[in-house]
Amino acid sequence: MKKIKFTSKVRVKITFAMILCSLITALLISSISVFINYKFTKREIYEKLTLLSQSHSNDFNSDLKSIENSVDIISQYISATFDMDEFNKKHDYYINEYEQNMNLIIKKVAQISNKDEGINIKSGIEAIYFTFNPELTEDVHEIWYADKEGNGVLEKLDSDSDPNDPYIEWFYPENKEMNWYYDPIKKKKGIWIEPYDETDLGINIISYTKAIFKDNILLGVVGIDINTNQMRNTIKNIKIYDSGYAFLMNENHNFLIHSNFDINDNLKLVHKGKMKFLSEEINKEDSGVIEYKRNKKGEILGYSYLNNNWILAFVVPTSEVYSSMNIQIILTIIIVFLSICMVILIALYIGKTISKPILKITYLIKNTSNFNFDDDTCLNNLIENKDEIGVMAKEVFNMRKILKETGVHKAARVQMRYLQKEFPLYNKANMGVLYVPAKTVSGDFYHIEVIDDDFVVGVMCDVSGKGVSAALSTSAFNVLFHEAILDNQNPIDILNDLNKRVDEFFEQTYIAACCFSLDFKNNIANIAGAGISQFMYASDKEYCQQKIVKGPFLGMFEDSKFDQDIIQFKSGDKFYFFTDGLDFIVDNEKINKDLIEMVNSSDRINFLKDNLESIQADNRFIVDDCTLIEIEIK
Repeated sequence: MKKIKFTSKVRVKITFAMILCSLITALLISSISVFINYKFTKREIYEKLTLLSQSHSNDFNSDLKSIENSVDIISQYISATFDMDEFNKKHDYYINEYEQNMNLIIKKVAQISNKDEGINIKSGIEAIYFTFNPELTEDVHEIWYADKEGNGVLEKLDSDSDPNDPYIEWFYPENKEMNWYYDPIKKKKGIWIEPYDETDLGINIISYTKAIFKDNILLGVVGIDINTNQMRNTIKNIKIYDSGYAFLMNENHNFLIHSNFDINDNLKLVHKGKMKFLSEEINKEDSGVIEYKRNKKGEILGYSYLNNNWILAFVVPTSEVYSSMNIQIILTIIIVFLSICMVILIALYIGKTISKPILKITYLIKNTSNFNFDDDTCLNNLIENKDEIGVMAKEVFNMRKILKETGVHKAARVQMRYLQKEFPLYNKANMGVLYVPAKTVSGDFYHIEVIDDDFVVGVMCDVSGKGVSAALSTSAFNVLFHEAILDNQNPIDILNDLNKRVDEFFEQTYIAACCFSLDFKNNIANIAGAGISQFMYASDKEYCQQKIVKGPFLGMFEDSKFDQDIIQFKSGDKFYFFTDGLDFIVDNEKINKDLIEMVNSSDRINFLKDNLESIQADNRFIVDDCTLIEIEIK
């Protein structure tokens, strides 16, 4: 069975509808699933990173707190035991005696803090000391226990061992190396000193120092030093996914411990100031997680404030954080794709199953519209169906039976058979024909009569009305035309003659006509109009031109006047004569251009047929008979 382009859309629509519904459902479910999972995963990740930062912060806080407690114990003991009256009475004697007493206390604290005693302080204690106020004692008195050998054992050292560099000369507020001493005095509380180099020990340290006052008199400063290498290693060994890293900042967001920056770098200024927003966000909460992009790559920063207002933070690429979710999204996409492929196969099969009987019925209906009543046994099986397909098959069968009995199809075949398909003087011109009835038979008619070897007379007419009555009128008009050309070969004279005959033989029937003659000896075309008042003329390699030949319908007035146009033609010129069913070609400049660019007549006729079929597809039917003849001069 021949496939029908129009009806094949049924299968496409059914298949497309099934695929579209499945696709929408799959995408909707997968999108909702991915969205919910993304939200859940993101919340879980943020909670995990927040707890991670707080957990490591708690570890550091525990160490820092133990250090602060040790300093507080020493400072409270000194504040409670130092007797200012005895000091004033026996200045040097009391200081020496009190220094020996405090030496035992600090030694005991040093032993407790010693790693060999079983206390594993992650921060790495390097020294414990109490420095008397030299302005009070008039000399430097300091009790200093430090890990000089780097073996974890705190032993007493002499802080003023170099006679060429007296320690007393170090004590002035502008000396940055003495910040550990003067800063807590200025703030009158325990403070953490940012990393600095301890020259005697030859290491970089962080100090917690506290000034001791009694009766508003400064007794001295007690402190504990921490090796930054220990803290640096601890921070470096914090594992955060695959490539995440941790770092430490002070309250002003200067980097204390970082793999790429030092104390002189600030979060607000690094990366050309692009991280300033992170600094602003960190100031808002004591801990949190911030997601951002740097150099077009996503990163997540988690942070938590320590007890001393320093900030422990870490950075991890979002690609690592969301890697499991990305894998799930990829798997979801693959599953959706495979599901859609499966649905397409099922939809194609179901669509074919449903559309196959519809295509058969449509094929028979199209044959019926062309009065092709060849027996087709495909209806026999379809009639047995109990659904709508069976009802359609039965009705088509009955329709074909009734139409076959009318014999209209035979009349249509006769009408088509007597229409000319080729130009009668084949050596003078080529002719293409487009003939599409609005109904089974047409009220359009054309004929070209040969007068001699160099002269032809043609006529095209459109009888008012449609169907069988109009078709019978065209047969009668053909007879009148042949009678008229026996006496005249001039188109206007032929129309005048036909006007009288139509008025005499046709009652209340008007006929639109165009009569033309082609004189190949003199290369002259004479075209006259009576109702068909326009035709198209295309000179070689030029656009089609609309030509007007005015004149009323034949049979309308007894004394009608008809206009004519005389054209000097040459080889390659084209004439288009058509009825009003094809008026659309007159107003469409693109169609005119496309017609000229086509090489041969068959291509142009097929092009017009395609345009006409497009109109039929849009409107389901054509409203008038359509006839066109194209004559191309050789």
